[in-house]
Amino acid sequence: MGLSGNAGQRSEARRRLIGVFGGTFDPIHRGHLAIAQFALQEAELDLVLMVPAGRPWLRDEAPMASAEHRLRMTQLAVENEPNFEVSGVDVVREGATYTVDTLVDLGDEYGEDVEFVLVLGADSARQMDSWERSDELRRLCSVLVIGRPGEERLENLAASHPAYGARYLEGPMLDVSATRLRSRLAAGEDVSDSVPGAVERYIRKNGLYGA
Repeated sequence: MGLSGNAGQRSEARRRLIGVFGGTFDPIHRGHLAIAQFALQEAELDLVLMVPAGRPWLRDEAPMASAEHRLRMTQLAVENEPNFEVSGVDVVREGATYTVDTLVDLGDEYGEDVEFVLVLGADSARQMDSWERSDELRRLCSVLVIGRPGEERLENLAASHPAYGARYLEGPMLDVSATRLRSRLAAGEDVSDSVPGAVERYIRKNGLYGA
């Protein structure tokens, strides 16, 4: 799969480019949304699909908020974004969250007339060869790497690496950290500068992160 076709070519082929942007989203914040918007515009995607992880296997600690809460917060964050959608595919599936299962399940849901573009940071892309059933990923998606300003680009990857040949874009990186956000919420601080209003209200209503 490629990421180089223009809009006219995609129309003739009747295939939509859908960006798959997964994450813990614990909680989702404006930094996540900025990356998603950048990917949508710069890669000429038709849709960005936000996919909260259920049980992320690469994390040593479980997310603080439940999968159901993180799914709902993500839905609230993009409710006014016509080119964003949210999938609960990793929340309803039992067991650990593996990207290969995410892509297979999304393929079953969206059909053959789409091309999935996995949206990742550079560090995650470098680690793709250690992911579960990584040899299957290249047939399921292309890869779009959103790098931080000044960050070292992906280089010297083996041709067999799932991120080999990935498109690299230097994107906007807002200084927002989910870890700091959780600390600020626990301290009773205003976080409206970092999360959409609907998300902050949901956090406080449900007493998440000690808010």
